[in-house]
Amino acid sequence: MQALLLSIFILGAIALFLVLPFNRIGSSKTGASRFFGLFSKGKEAGFSTAEIKTLRQLAARTGMEHPGALFWSRVQFDGCIKALVRDLRSHRTFDTAENQAFLHRVFEVRKRIEVESRKKKLGITTSRNIEVLQPIQVVVSGAGVFQSKVLENGFNYMKIARPNSTALPINFEWKGKDIIVYFARKEDGNYAFESVVLEEFISEQESALESILTIKQNDVIQRTQFRVSMRAKTHRPAFLYPAGQAVETDGPEVISRVKCFLEDISDSGCAVAIGGTAPAGLKVVVQFALDNMPVSISGTVRASIFDAKNNSSILHIQADLLPQNVQNLIMCIVLGAIQDETDVVPFAITEPDEKPPPAKQVPAVRRHDAPRKQHTEDTPVPQNAQRLFSWDDV
Repeated sequence: MQALLLSIFILGAIALFLVLPFNRIGSSKTGASRFFGLFSKGKEAGFSTAEIKTLRQLAARTGMEHPGALFWSRVQFDGCIKALVRDLRSHRTFDTAENQAFLHRVFEVRKRIEVESRKKKLGITTSRNIEVLQPIQVVVSGAGVFQSKVLENGFNYMKIARPNSTALPINFEWKGKDIIVYFARKEDGNYAFESVVLEEFISEQESALESILTIKQNDVIQRTQFRVSMRAKTHRPAFLYPAGQAVETDGPEVISRVKCFLEDISDSGCAVAIGGTAPAGLKVVVQFALDNMPVSISGTVRASIFDAKNNSSILHIQADLLPQNVQNLIMCIVLGAIQDETDVVPFAITEPDEKPPPAKQVPAVRRHDAPRKQHTEDTPVPQNAQRLFSWDDV
């Protein structure tokens, strides 16, 4: 009985200690109610009492009237994350194992908030809502999976680019073929619908002949997967090379590489622009500089969108499991908690002793010389990224 009374007394003292600071934003009674809401949700999320106290203090500093909103408001949570990262970096404790583990749990909660928010969106329910120039994958039973894009979207039919693949016979007949169309919408998820090819014809597009397929619309469209990762657009020089050996994902690699541009990044993967082509399924490593630190991401090419006009491709790469500190750094960049201060991003980060022939030298790229811009399928890859090279030979 005495032990029980002692336990109750200790818990009451702890609660009183934690609640008192809320007098700054309201009455102690109101502060207690708000804190216990934050405390219960924090415990459900796996935070320790000390970590919940830190979150409470950050909530008070950022002027939050309802601290419990941390676990459902993206705006409020992002404000606390920025304050937390700023504190850790100013005290030079950002890289400690304890704080890295804390940040990782914070970012996991932030991603759950994002997923729940996206699930509430209705998305699209018919193929008529697909935007023009949307990249798609066309699956033909017994023939394979082929890359294409939407050229025109009408009420009764959709026009898409005829897939151009060496895997198909020259006289392959598309008309009448049953197909399945897969595509991914940005900040939404993946979709699929069944269709049939109504017609195949050649049209003049921008003074060039282009083969076009007309396919049937479908009002039954399936949302196969929500996008669970949070990513940020970027445009920075990088290296890409086949993963032929074990690599360190948080350090430099010295091996023959191909120059490319990193176009977006998340803690689960990235997208890069390369000259030439590369097949889906290829194991690769991408290396670049992030906040003055060399970062390597190893992973698998899940989709390769080829632009024949510019002989370039956008590769969507699913990353292998990244070290915790690399995941945290990427999430800081994605959420804007760290403004990337990398001033010079040379193509030869880890090869200071290598002296290539003058004709192949590429100068360091400075941000004021190379302003960021979004790369799309219709935007040519910058000349210093072009290379007549086929990853199909790897």
